[in-house]
Amino acid sequence: MTIEPAQRRAEDVRSVKPYLFSRSPVRTFLRRSASIVALVSIDIAGLVLGLYLALALRAFVFDPKPVLWGLLWDQETNWLAFLILGTIAEVISAAYLTTLIFTGSYLAAQLRRRRRLANALTTGIAALFLGFAAKLATASLS
Repeated sequence: MTIEPAQRRAEDVRSVKPYLFSRSPVRTFLRRSASIVALVSIDIAGLVLGLYLALALRAFVFDPKPVLWGLLWDQETNWLAFLILGTIAEVISAAYLTTLIFTGSYLAAQLRRRRRLANALTTGIAALFLGFAAKLATASLS
């Protein structure tokens, strides 16, 4: 015996688990967090390995004595500033690229909805490039 849609018993809304506490969003958040941690770890490990290899190459080229692999970190104290600068550059780059990606996604969604605006912007950019080309063509080399 099948139950018709009209005969289904109405459930209480309060008995359903909220979407935020359901298994899917939590699992997605944990997976993305683990991915971010892995990528940051790979970036920092690459930066440290690159710095260590640069110190080893410098010691190999400029020092006549054999390279003491364990003492490379002890010899040089200026590498910390470079490591901090590299880490700051990585963070700024990641924030900049994230902003570009989300802004581009938002603009693409807006332009998909508004075809006239997309066509007007395309025409305006084409006119800008044509004007720049004309300016370059008429510029004199002096």
